Amino acid sequence: MKRFEVTSKALRIHSGVLALSGEQASSRRHALKEIDAGLFQVVSSVEFKLGEVFGHDGDLPKSMASQVKTPGEKPAKPKGKKKKKGDQSSVEVTPEAFAEAVAKLDEETPGNFTQDGRPDIKALKDLGIVVNASQRDDLWKATQQTEKSEEDPA
Repeated sequence: MKRFEVTSKALRIHSGVLALSGEQASSRRHALKEIDAGLFQVVSSVEFKLGEVFGHDGDLPKSMASQVKTPGEKPAKPKGKKKKKGDQSSVEVTPEAFAEAVAKLDEETPGNFTQDGRPDIKALKDLGIVVNASQRDDLWKATQQTEKSEEDPA
């Protein structure tokens, strides 16, 4: 049983066996089946919040790797290239890293997207993508154009 700590705003687990505290299991009892003391089979998706620690019976999908860490481990650094000028702590977000982060956002979770369908800046920040509204809009437009060209190769 591997232990994980959630490093994103929220993490949804759809299957597997979880090791949970009594308090964790109590609030999710509708989606779990107890199989042993402290061990639960996921019967419908369960969500964990930032900072929660839980046990899982195996490796999590690669798509969740940036949303968890081993307790005590430092969180993963945001993906991107360091800017040459200005604030050396800022990170230039690549279109690929932006698209990957957007793909991780759950459309059903309130606050992940704006009313007009653009990814929310705070939701992106929770995934390590720090952009302002203008940068987000430029990256979103580029992502939409890339998706459209892949769907409709001329």
